[in-house]
Amino acid sequence: MDKVKCEICGKEFRQITTRHLLTHNLSIEEYKVLYPNSKMISDSLRQELSDKNFMKNNGHKFRGENNHFFGKKHSEESRKKIKDNHSKLKGKDHPLYGIPKTEEHKRNMSLNHADMNGDKNPFKGKHHTIESKIKKSCSHRGISVEEFDGFYHEKYSDSINQSPEYKEWRTKIFERDNYRCRWCGSGGYLEAHHIKPKSKYPELMYDHENGITLCRDCHRSVYKHEEEWEDIFIIMIN
Repeated sequence: MDKVKCEICGKEFRQITTRHLLTHNLSIEEYKVLYPNSKMISDSLRQELSDKNFMKNNGHKFRGENNHFFGKKHSEESRKKIKDNHSKLKGKDHPLYGIPKTEEHKRNMSLNHADMNGDKNPFKGKHHTIESKIKKSCSHRGISVEEFDGFYHEKYSDSINQSPEYKEWRTKIFERDNYRCRWCGSGGYLEAHHIKPKSKYPELMYDHENGITLCRDCHRSVYKHEEEWEDIFIIMIN
């Protein structure tokens, strides 16, 4: 069985993984820059992975007790390295940022997603357990399960969005922006966006300098990318 060799330590693997490169304090992108001609995956494994049914037929080998990491936890140092490496793959730092997908790539993505639509989706008709929801919420907020103090939408959204203070804040944001989306200029369905998230900066929740008017479509495009837009929005309102 053919293998590929790590150019740093000389060890051989079927695939050079992110986990291994963390031992050298490198991300995959950094390794590729240092060794552009080095193979990351063996030909035999590449051939296996090219089979569309590979994960369907072999997925059980990686689940539960069959997973080599089952029952283990990352150390704080390891978690920090993973977090730092992931932060390098966001926004403009991502190696594929600004590179449009080819028509063939789009077509392949569409075909792959078609296998998960409707009745083909193994999760159809099922729901996450409350334990699963809590774990996902803690993961998104970067806290442990022991620190969980309730879901964000239960604590803030309904009560805040209906409060007189919020409605007054929203109206003043709309008035300042002349009831127009500051990004595209439309005057359709408008929403007041918190430039710095109220979940992280509750003290700025009703600060007029922390709000900007966006239409629904522009607001959706900002969702989950709030930090990338902060500086731009601050410049726009000033």
